[in-house]
Amino acid sequence: MGLFIHIHLIAAIAWIGGSIFMFILGITLLDKEKQQQVYPVIGPIFGYFELVSIVVLLLTGTVMIVDNGLYHML
Repeated sequence: MGLFIHIHLIAAIAWIGGSIFMFILGITLLDKEKQQQVYPVIGPIFGYFELVSIVVLLLTGTVMIVDNGLYHML
């Protein structure tokens, strides 16, 4: 379980940290022209990053549930 919990925590930190970054970016970029310059560049990168993070979270969470016999608790 040790490896999976570490990977799970790193993925959770990356997922939440990326969301906070985009939230702060949305608040600070009030100029529509700057938004049109930044979002097309950062948006796709952020989308793939968040997709990978959520897939890793789901996979490691499922593996930890099965490995520790916690499936019956669900």
